[in-house]
Amino acid sequence: MVHDEEVYADIRELLYIPKDEPIFIIRAKDQVSVLVLMNYLAHAKKAGCSNEFLAEIAHIGNDFTDWRLKNPGKVKVPD
Repeated sequence: MVHDEEVYADIRELLYIPKDEPIFIIRAKDQVSVLVLMNYLAHAKKAGCSNEFLAEIAHIGNDFTDWRLKNPGKVKVPD
């Protein structure tokens, strides 16, 4: 299920995210994930985020791309 609070309970606890704060998870298998990350990176740069933060987002984008190249049969339109 895409939006099931029970699914996110463990993630929230691990990341110290309050129950009332919405979260959004992007997986590498989602066909649009790399585009979303690169768009986020562009907006983060414009917002003045630190170089360390920007480098981490770029690294995650590279990880997504590498995974997708190794697993093309698992990449799909989000559902």
